[in-house]
Amino acid sequence: MRQGALALPPAAAPVAAPLARLPGWPLALECAIERARHRAFDWTTHNCATFAADCLAAITGVRVHGRFAALMASERRARAFGPALAHRVDVVLGADRRIAPALAQRGDVLLLAISGYSALGICAGRSAVAVGPDGLTFVPMEAAQCAWHI
Repeated sequence: MRQGALALPPAAAPVAAPLARLPGWPLALECAIERARHRAFDWTTHNCATFAADCLAAITGVRVHGRFAALMASERRARAFGPALAHRVDVVLGADRRIAPALAQRGDVLLLAISGYSALGICAGRSAVAVGPDGLTFVPMEAAQCAWHI
């Protein structure tokens, strides 16, 4: 590893399965959002990465929970959010999936700037959704710094 490179835990290896949207994914995404709507933030059980992983599983059937959990654990240790988090999501989802936030569509993964912090979220159409302190937070898509097409 080159000096200064971001080390990822083994569990944060790239997704091997193709990430294709399943038939009926819009309803599955809505159900995932509704299940999380009023759950309070918790670093281990309900954070931005677990929410994004739940939504990805609903949309694609591919579980990335372990990869995203390892991603968040490494972020908490490094306190390296923002651009470093985007790089780590590139590693897990594939840098080839990164798109300009303006091109994001419903169900795509987002890196959001919300009230001075960075969080993973999901494009919900004209707005983005992420985990907030007391449940889900909906913010304008202009809060998206990066996006990954699913």
